[in-house]
Amino acid sequence: MSAQPMAHLGTKELIGLPEYGINGVPAKIDTGADSSAIWASQITEQEGELSFVLFGPASPHYKGQVIRTRQYSIVQVKNSFGHQEHRYKVNLKIRMADRNIKVRITLANRSSNRYPVLIGRRTIKGKFLVDVSKHNLSKTTQSLLFLYSDGINSPTDFFQYAQKEGLEIIGAKYDDLIFRTGKTNKITIASNGEDLANFAMVYFNRTGPHRGSGHIASAIAKYIEARNVDFIDESVVYDQDPSKLHQYIVLTDNKINIPRTIFMYPAKLAENYEMIVKELGLPFILKDDLGKRSRHKYFIDDKADFDRAITLAGEAQVWLLAQRYIDNDSNYRLLVMGGRVEAVIKRSQDGNKKKLGLQTLAKLSDLPDELVNDAVAAARLLKLQIAGVDVMQDKSTKLWYCLEVNKSPQIYSGQFIDHKQAGLLRYLKRRLND
Repeated sequence: MSAQPMAHLGTKELIGLPEYGINGVPAKIDTGADSSAIWASQITEQEGELSFVLFGPASPHYKGQVIRTRQYSIVQVKNSFGHQEHRYKVNLKIRMADRNIKVRITLANRSSNRYPVLIGRRTIKGKFLVDVSKHNLSKTTQSLLFLYSDGINSPTDFFQYAQKEGLEIIGAKYDDLIFRTGKTNKITIASNGEDLANFAMVYFNRTGPHRGSGHIASAIAKYIEARNVDFIDESVVYDQDPSKLHQYIVLTDNKINIPRTIFMYPAKLAENYEMIVKELGLPFILKDDLGKRSRHKYFIDDKADFDRAITLAGEAQVWLLAQRYIDNDSNYRLLVMGGRVEAVIKRSQDGNKKKLGLQTLAKLSDLPDELVNDAVAAARLLKLQIAGVDVMQDKSTKLWYCLEVNKSPQIYSGQFIDHKQAGLLRYLKRRLND
């Protein structure tokens, strides 16, 4: 009898626990670890019987089912502080790479770990080959992400019904998502780190009653659309005006340079000051995703600044983006009309943190050709025939960044009205004569 061929795994996989109806659990495949481990809670031992619950209440995979067994052992391990402690090992059936395997696995508190399951070399030896350059190689089922908000009843019963019928569904709330953009895009589920690009389909089950929810859904749709992930309903992608987040997702995917930016729902943003500082550094900017004319823009130099901005934004019911601070004393607005830059206005300001000051007309030749081409491309990508594209150069790195693309660039108000309207007239005549 020939041996069963070994399936391939990446360094990250989604596994299932078929005996308990649990699917889509993120697992780290670690060939450097000897044994496997899984997050468990409520672990108790009494009169030769061990009881435990898989995962914890904070996990989307937690069901609260108490599992009891007499088939267990106790091992001594070193914790992250180097201290010896005892842990329990039990037998579990795991589904991975379309195969059910029995695993001797350690129960551990992995609530602070990114991956609730660790698969070590004893589990994979002789059964799987690991490609350390890839992940999710074992995904043979078509997994669907079901996005919903607090405004609807929990769809857990539907998830369980779908799983019984052979459809793997992972549920996540909109406010459990983290958006990272600038240089590269990534949208992940905060509770397990899973990238939305890893799903076969995303179902938008209502975007919720919150201000800006539709714009956030459209940003998600543009992100997954660019990664060949199907989604329902297709109309979501058109709800885009005037979100900066939607712009940043589109522009970053098309290699337009955007300052590194993080977006989370307000409650989650308020809890993640340390993470933002780690990723963006100090100082950084908080600004309204839907704001105009520098309203609700805050310069953050410490935790006190951050807490004050969060309070003010909460009172105004605005949702904030956290963005890397760009150091310069001026920026430029390029008025793009019909694929041409018709006017350039230089505007003084202290970095991207304060309101605009003195404005002067500038020459197109003052700016590098590549930047001008990017401004025209930005308007085209956002399907705007008339747009004001705001750009700024970092004093230290000399890199140019696109800060925002405005669909209402003050052609009939503000300074230089005659100059701006002359540019608009040229475009209209050109359009009529085409």
